[in-house]
Amino acid sequence: MSVTVTFNVQDALSNAHLNSVVFIAADGSAAQLVNSPFTHSYAAGTFYPSIEVAGYKGKVSQVIVDADPVTVNVTLAELLDVTHSLYENLYMDEPVYSTNNVLTSCRIRIYSDSASVGTDSNVLFTYLMTATETNGKVLTYKTVKA
Repeated sequence: MSVTVTFNVQDALSNAHLNSVVFIAADGSAAQLVNSPFTHSYAAGTFYPSIEVAGYKGKVSQVIVDADPVTVNVTLAELLDVTHSLYENLYMDEPVYSTNNVLTSCRIRIYSDSASVGTDSNVLFTYLMTATETNGKVLTYKTVKA
């Protein structure tokens, strides 16, 4: 029995289907370069296909093929370069200051685009910063992902 499996490979933020997907079915067939959405015919069983898109991160854990049709939704997150995540599209808010006027905590958010900075839209990451101080001097500083 052959079962048609539809793969929807989409961007995590925009939900747009991705192109230039390297698809390895893990059923003995050759790797294919496809655009999402795409289909592949499998025999019944469990498979661990590989889906790769340049600049994205994510994976398919397993595909269980037991009835016709099967749809697999794959959401991939765009990889950010270090420069982007450290220096672009940042917003700091919710500041807390000590009696010595030293910043001791705040929220830092990183956005996917400059138009969204300072809003609740397109937030990629949120961090919480805390610091300890004595007599106006910072002793410790910590930033953790919220």
